Amino acid sequence: MITYSPYLTSPDTAAPISSPTRMVKRDAVGSVFLPWAANLESDLTGYKVHYGSPTGYSFSNSVDIGNVTNYILSGVTLSDTIAVTAYDINADGTDDQVEGHESWFSYANPPPESPTSLTATVGDQQVTVDWTASVSPGILRYKVYSDTSSPASTLIDSVSGISTSFIHTGLQNGTTYYYRVTAVDSNLIESDDFSNEVNATPFKPFKVVSVNPAQNALNISKSTDIAATFNYDVNPATIDSTTFVVHASQTGLHRGTYSYNAGTKTVTLDPRDDFAVGEEVSVTLTTGIKSAGGITLINPYTWAFTVEVEDGSGIFAEQVTYDVEPNPEGITLVDLDGDADQDLVV
Repeated sequence: MITYSPYLTSPDTAAPISSPTRMVKRDAVGSVFLPWAANLESDLTGYKVHYGSPTGYSFSNSVDIGNVTNYILSGVTLSDTIAVTAYDINADGTDDQVEGHESWFSYANPPPESPTSLTATVGDQQVTVDWTASVSPGILRYKVYSDTSSPASTLIDSVSGISTSFIHTGLQNGTTYYYRVTAVDSNLIESDDFSNEVNATPFKPFKVVSVNPAQNALNISKSTDIAATFNYDVNPATIDSTTFVVHASQTGLHRGTYSYNAGTKTVTLDPRDDFAVGEEVSVTLTTGIKSAGGITLINPYTWAFTVEVEDGSGIFAEQVTYDVEPNPEGITLVDLDGDADQDLVV
């Protein structure tokens, strides 16, 4: 870091006067309205508006409008080239720009177009706002406005001109928030119009908080029940074999009786048939499950566990030879005859 002293705290009146900034031109029904930001020089005397036959260094017409920061110019349209200069107390009308007593031309441009297609996506204590970028060139940043009532008029933040998204965090779940966005160009001119307005109400997503048997659990009883606990009350009417799906690696799909405990927010499946020993069981809860308030499960939820293998009566020989067809593709253990013993399948 470099610390420099002394430095100016206000414009140096001995230096050439600076050009006006934030020059805008707006349609005024047969005329053009020209506002700009005031110069800060203490010796500023006034401004001139220039128009007609621009050459890059001169115009055919100019109007001395005095020390004001806006002007309505008649007989021109938004397509005409219009500029404003500032002049100081020493300007005498002769070579003022060369001598530094009148600034160079500051060209007026229409304000940028506002962004479009604003959307809002809710989350837990947050809202994500997305939009389509302004079609105007040189966008420096976007300003995001929000309120808890319409129209959204309080500036809450701004983002880079290359961004088309903003995440509003730290919000109150259950409260509705309204949003609008404007564009700011490289001349620091803000779009006259806002984007379309959207609103969103953040909430805690409906999700699974625990399951039983647990994810990747081993040695689970073949007659086990399967349960899932949620963070919201569940609508039991949305629980069935299409939304609470149980598939076992050997015995396939399992159905049974579903029950719901409102006190613990737990759904339990009592399978009609036992699982096979040693098989892996996969459980999927789909987004067809809804809370009592109608909120859809945020994402499908899947987990798996493995059924216990019971002690068998067989004795392994020291060496056993099996005759198989040429080029066997694999070997697996499956309880083919339902006797709780694993059978070797090639």
